[in-house]
Amino acid sequence: MKIMTLTKTLTVAAVAGAFLTPALAQGVDPALDTNGDGMMSFPELQAGYPDLTEDQFTAMDVSGDGLLDVIEIADAVDAGMIAPTEG
Repeated sequence: MKIMTLTKTLTVAAVAGAFLTPALAQGVDPALDTNGDGMMSFPELQAGYPDLTEDQFTAMDVSGDGLLDVIEIADAVDAGMIAPTEG
């Protein structure tokens, strides 16, 4: 039973990862994600947006965890807070 649950969890994670990585690419350049975790820290995002302030980043970080996930990035792009990039 536990193996089945683990298998389902890993399958869901793999499928989610397949969809989330392209979503990141559609928002900002995925090369900015220097540690490859699929999230953007302030220093990572500022490397591509040098005029970005910590206050602006904090406004985009709806979850308050100090990282932007693909949804927060997409929302920031949609709101005009950051410009989409090609990547």
